Amino acid sequence: MASEEITIPPASSLPSARASVAAWSRIALDLPAPAPPLGAVVIGVLEGEGVGPQIVATALRLLPILEECSGIRFDVRFGGPIGRDAEHQCGQPLSNAVTRFCSEIFEQGGALLAGAGGGRFVYDMRREFDLFLKLTPIRPYPELVGAGRLRPDALDEVDILMVRDNASGIYQGSWTDEIVVDEGRLCRQTFEYKESEVLRVVEVGARLAAVRSGRMIVVHKESGVPSISRLWADITADVSRRHGIDWRMIDVDLACYSVIQHARELDVVVAPNMCGDILSDLGAVLMGSRGVSPAFSFTPEGCSIFQTNHGAAYDLAGQDVANPAGQIAALGLMLHECFGLETEAALIDHALRDAWAAGYRTLDVAEVGGAGGGVSDARVVGTREFGDRVAEALAVRVGARNES
Repeated sequence: MASEEITIPPASSLPSARASVAAWSRIALDLPAPAPPLGAVVIGVLEGEGVGPQIVATALRLLPILEECSGIRFDVRFGGPIGRDAEHQCGQPLSNAVTRFCSEIFEQGGALLAGAGGGRFVYDMRREFDLFLKLTPIRPYPELVGAGRLRPDALDEVDILMVRDNASGIYQGSWTDEIVVDEGRLCRQTFEYKESEVLRVVEVGARLAAVRSGRMIVVHKESGVPSISRLWADITADVSRRHGIDWRMIDVDLACYSVIQHARELDVVVAPNMCGDILSDLGAVLMGSRGVSPAFSFTPEGCSIFQTNHGAAYDLAGQDVANPAGQIAALGLMLHECFGLETEAALIDHALRDAWAAGYRTLDVAEVGGAGGGVSDARVVGTREFGDRVAEALAVRVGARNES
């Protein structure tokens, strides 16, 4: 497709940056706000596999443009293979070399930008570094309200923050697979929750709720998993009283229903590991696609890894069709959350929306219209070209800022 100039709407026609005024992770951990960096910003990159390398590269192309306007230098370093690729090379999804690489990035005050990795990579990574909590913001983009399967009016003012346990629960349990005489195959999966593990997750949810609407729901399955559900409920009641917030326990099935049917009524949603995994993906329906949903996980000390909220999509690798928007948004979140670069994060956010406002879409968010289900007036482009459009929009905004 021939290159065409993107027209940037006047600043007054776009809302302010979607990044929160204060970094969520700093509020969650009761840490001071990040100070603007004095030296180079250290970013460790794990390209991942499947569509990961292409969408990560698309996001990283924006950093040199930001350097032009900010005077900040980005020190981008690349780690080795992860997931299935790592398993083929060294027999484990999280290699010792990648573990050392991540440790070095964290020790130098940096953050990680990661593509998806298969196998047990994400679970091993979370356990290795105690990335105990994952935050997923669910805020539909106005430019994409027609891209999903829900009525646009149902998405007005939706602003949900998913707070998910990463370090415990069924995903971090133990399992066996054996053959029993006369019974055949017998598989077991066991897991547990310690009071301290639940407490730190609920505490994060309460701190965030206290600076937002003052409301929090916590997900469990009261009768299906009785003892663990009681533990979550008891801790939630105590923590909520201390923080002076309204709270409610709801079963996971009702939580799934509420995300779709009553999204505007939700704010901070706290959930155990597997429940939070499911709810976060369901929340991406509100945004129009998993491809536009960013997320990040962090340690008790604030070391963080930023990523999309989807997997490697091996079937789409090399086809130039994956949506890089979630990875681009994750980069913006990183700049804001870890480095205090609010202006740069806002520029990325606006550039992404400028490309959509100009009518460019990857196939997953191409608006559908008419009885035939055909694509509307949106210009359907591939990963590479959509990245070009975002980079072009960012350059225009950076140029306008430099002239002002």
